[in-house]
Amino acid sequence: MNKSLGVLLLLASITPLLQADCGNNNNNNGCNACDCKVTSHSFFSVRPLYQTASPERVSLFHMPDLIENGRGGNLELTVFGSRSTNNDKLSRYFSPFCKCVLNVKEARNNSVQDLVSQNFNITTVGGTTIGGTGFESNISLCMRNSEAGIGVTYRHNISQYLDCETPWWIEISSPLTWVSNRVAVLEQIVTDGGGPANIAGLGDQVLVGSMVDAFAQPEWQFGRINPCACHTQVGLADIELKLGYEWLTGDCCGVESFIGVLIPTGNRPRAHNVFEPIVGNNRHWGFMTGHSAYFDIWEVDCWKVYGYVDTLCKYLFCNTEIRSFDLKYRPWSRYLEVYANLAQAQQAANIAAAGGPANALTAVTLSTPGINIFTKPLNVKPRFQFTGNVALGAESGCQDIELGFNFFARDAECVQLACPFDDGVAVKADLGGGRTNKFRTINNNLTALDDAAFSVANYTNAVLTVDDLDLESAAHPAVLSYIIYGAYGYRFENDCYPMFAGIGASYEFGGGNEVLNRWVFWGKFGFSF
Repeated sequence: MNKSLGVLLLLASITPLLQADCGNNNNNNGCNACDCKVTSHSFFSVRPLYQTASPERVSLFHMPDLIENGRGGNLELTVFGSRSTNNDKLSRYFSPFCKCVLNVKEARNNSVQDLVSQNFNITTVGGTTIGGTGFESNISLCMRNSEAGIGVTYRHNISQYLDCETPWWIEISSPLTWVSNRVAVLEQIVTDGGGPANIAGLGDQVLVGSMVDAFAQPEWQFGRINPCACHTQVGLADIELKLGYEWLTGDCCGVESFIGVLIPTGNRPRAHNVFEPIVGNNRHWGFMTGHSAYFDIWEVDCWKVYGYVDTLCKYLFCNTEIRSFDLKYRPWSRYLEVYANLAQAQQAANIAAAGGPANALTAVTLSTPGINIFTKPLNVKPRFQFTGNVALGAESGCQDIELGFNFFARDAECVQLACPFDDGVAVKADLGGGRTNKFRTINNNLTALDDAAFSVANYTNAVLTVDDLDLESAAHPAVLSYIIYGAYGYRFENDCYPMFAGIGASYEFGGGNEVLNRWVFWGKFGFSF
C-alpha cells in the first residue's frame, strides 16, 4: 500500500512540472520541444576542434600537392578559436524539468517548488520556527564554452623509402588546445529565512544560506559550481596517426584512403565541477578510417571550380570515467539528502530519541550529500562517430575561395558501473530521525510517506540498488550536428617551397540541446618541401 501511494505521489509531483514547461511557448522560460529533448544530464561531451574532416582542419588543405624533386613533406599550422552560443539551450541540458529559471523553497510540506532547499543543505532560522518564513530564491545556470589552440598537421610521402611509385603517405596531427567552460549560478533571493539555523552536532556538515553557497560548499566532492568561475584545461587534444594511399592523382581529380589510430593525450572527466573542461575525446583510444577526393566541376576564363569530399569513420574504445547520475524517473535526484549507510541512520535515530529541541533539529538535518554518493567510476563506450565534409572551391590565379557543409553523427554513449553499487545508501526522509523515504524527489518531500514503516528498524527495505539508478543521465545522447563554413586562401608560388595562407569561419548547429551551437574562426599557413 505504501509503495503504491509513493508511486502515485511521485508521478503527481513530476508530471505537472513537465507539462507546464515543455512545448509551451507561453511559459516564462520560452521552452520548446527541441530545447527539452535532453534534461537533467550531468555530463556534456563537446566535439573537439581540429579533427580529421572538420572544416578548420581540411579547408584549403584537402589533398596537398607534392613539389617535383622535393622531399615529400607538407606542413600545415592552424590557429583557431571558438565560442558557444544559446546559453538557454545548454542550461536546459543540465537543469531539471526543462527550465532555465528554478524556484527554490525551504519546504516542510507538499508546497509547489522546483527544488527543495533542504536537499542543498539550506535550513534557516525561519524554516525551523513555528510560523516563520523559510528560504526562497530563484536560480538559473549560465554556461559558456570557449576554445582556442594551435593545430599542427605534418604529412610525408613515403614511396621513396619503399622503392616504389605507389603513393603511400603517413600523417601525424594534433592541436595544442585551451578549453574554458564558464558556469555560474545566478540567484535572486526572495527571502533568506533569517540566515542558516544554528544546529549543533552536525560534525563536518555546515549549513549554508544560499544556492550559490550550496553549489560551492566544501562538503560536496562532486557536482560543484564555483561562483563566477571559469574552469580551464590546456593540453594536446589527442594525436591522430595515419597511413594513407593515393588511388588516383591528376589535374582533374584525385582519390585517397587512410587508416589510423587516435592516441589519447587529453584529460579524463573527474566530475568535480559541472560542465568541466575536457581536452580531446575524454581520454579514449580510437581507430579511424576515411577517404578524400577532389574533382573538376567547371572551368571558365581564369576561374576553376572544384568539388571536395572528405569522410571520417571513427570508433572510440571503452574507458573508465567518473560521472554523476540520478535515480530513475527523478531529475536531479543526485542532489537528494541521503543516509550513507545504516550507521548514519542509526545515529540520527539515537539523537532524536535523546529528546530536546536542539537534538530534534540535529536529527532532522543530519545527512550526507547525495552528490557524493551518486558519483562513481563508470565504464563509458562512446562507440561510432562519422564526419562528412563537402565543399566547393573556386581557384583564380593565386586565390582560393571555399564554401562547405559539414555533417557530424555520433552514437549515444553506453555507460555501466565499473564497480558494484552496494553502499547501503537510502534516501533520507524529510523529517529525518533515521527514517527513510524511497520515493522522495528533488522538488517534493512526500512527507505523507514519513511513517513507522520507514523507520531505522526497516532500513534495509529502503536501501537503493543498481536497479534504482538512472545511468543514462550520466551519458551524452546521440548527436547530429551540422556546420556551414567559408574560407579564403592565397598561394605563394615558389619552386622550392610553395606556400599558402588562409582564413575561415564556421557555425555549428543542431536540432536539439544535445548539440553545442558555436562559432569557430581560424587562420592557417602551410608549405610543401
